[in-house]
Amino acid sequence: MHPVIYGDVYFLINFSMDYLSLFLLAKLLHLREKTARMAASAGLGALGATGSLLIPGTVLPTLVTFLLPMAMVPVAFGRTPFLTFLKRYALLFGVSFAMGGVMTAVYYLVGNLVTARKIVIGERVDTLYGALPGWVLAIAAGFAALFAFLFSRFAKRSAETKTARVTVIDEGREVCFTALCDSGNLLTEPFGGLPVIVAGEAVFAALLSGERLAFLKSGKVPAMAGRGGAQKGGRAAERGAEESALRKFRFIPAATVSGTDLLRGYLPDAVLVDGVRKTACLALDKSGRSFGDCDAILPPGLLE
Repeated sequence: MHPVIYGDVYFLINFSMDYLSLFLLAKLLHLREKTARMAASAGLGALGATGSLLIPGTVLPTLVTFLLPMAMVPVAFGRTPFLTFLKRYALLFGVSFAMGGVMTAVYYLVGNLVTARKIVIGERVDTLYGALPGWVLAIAAGFAALFAFLFSRFAKRSAETKTARVTVIDEGREVCFTALCDSGNLLTEPFGGLPVIVAGEAVFAALLSGERLAFLKSGKVPAMAGRGGAQKGGRAAERGAEESALRKFRFIPAATVSGTDLLRGYLPDAVLVDGVRKTACLALDKSGRSFGDCDAILPPGLLE
């Protein structure tokens, strides 16, 4: 007698578990969740797991199990440096193993209460488990959803208490300040998708020249050196420098509880978070709000 496996049911179960694992990973690392990308990643994992049933033996299916997350992680969260990818890859396995252990524990616990039958094989007493009823799986799914919700709340609360020392360098100027980790900061620079550090005017005043700071505050393009038909090399070089500087400015769409806004941002030459070099954009907070004892807020992803 051979076991019967229904491919559609197997795919659906794997898709649900993969998506839940990716969701918990995103909460654990405070990553921005993109539903479409996470669904595509979970679908890829479920398709690979279902397809591996057709592969004979045990070596190749096991290899597929370890290779699939290598594709799932970048599909769900985008391309990252190798060490960041390795961290996410390892944690995805850890989360998946934890979820699998919980489901196995639920199976045996409920199986003992509902379907277990004691049988005697020779001189040994063994336990025979029958098929679990549908209501048991529904309860297990409810507990999994509750666990994911409570875990996300805990992860959000723990992120809100973290701070980091940020150093920003631009054209010979350097400014250091303290930033509060805010899991609600999901802003990204629209062209490159870079994470955004929202800082007060004092940070920009120490980093930028008067003309650039005025542009950042007003949004009006400053008059560039050499405008008006200047032809000489010195003025042309100045004009080129100003045009290069203008390319560092960004307009960043932002959605808040009070509506939508357009923040003005700046791409510095270098950003270091707790001494680790990062790629990020700065945005000016026009509201003048307080960040507690800090000078800025940064997304949790920059603390990885």
